[in-house]
Amino acid sequence: MTCAPTTVKAPAVPDGIRLSLASNDVQLRQVAEAQNEAYGQPETTDHDVTRLRSTLDAGGLVAVALDTSTGSGVGGGLCASPHCGISELAAIGVRAPYRNRGIAAALTALLTRACTSVDIATPFLTPAGEAEERIYHSVGYRPATEMLHISLQNSSG
Repeated sequence: MTCAPTTVKAPAVPDGIRLSLASNDVQLRQVAEAQNEAYGQPETTDHDVTRLRSTLDAGGLVAVALDTSTGSGVGGGLCASPHCGISELAAIGVRAPYRNRGIAAALTALLTRACTSVDIATPFLTPAGEAEERIYHSVGYRPATEMLHISLQNSSG
């Protein structure tokens, strides 16, 4: 799915949530913690922060969603470093207690709008399923092509 940064639909940010582009290691750790919890990873390490820092250092973007009452990271996502103006928007994750409030859509819109600031003309993403596709569709992403996954099964045994 793709969406031109200039045509993204910006949904309302839920009350009590603040979105921003991450720029320091405290924010990057908040993103990593939220993503890891959202994707079932048991802990956050310095390696997770370093990985996100390398995304920024290579020209990509990282976004964080914060609970304004606690200051904790509740969600995050990224755009990988661009190649010829193209970048993958990925790893949108929201902690379970904060889901179904529009945070994932708001993070997607923020990252998509910010693409032009780092010379990304064509962000693309691959939804994990129908629920994620609906979220991305709501901010303006549309199917561009279909992907076929094939695996070779080894029958030796």
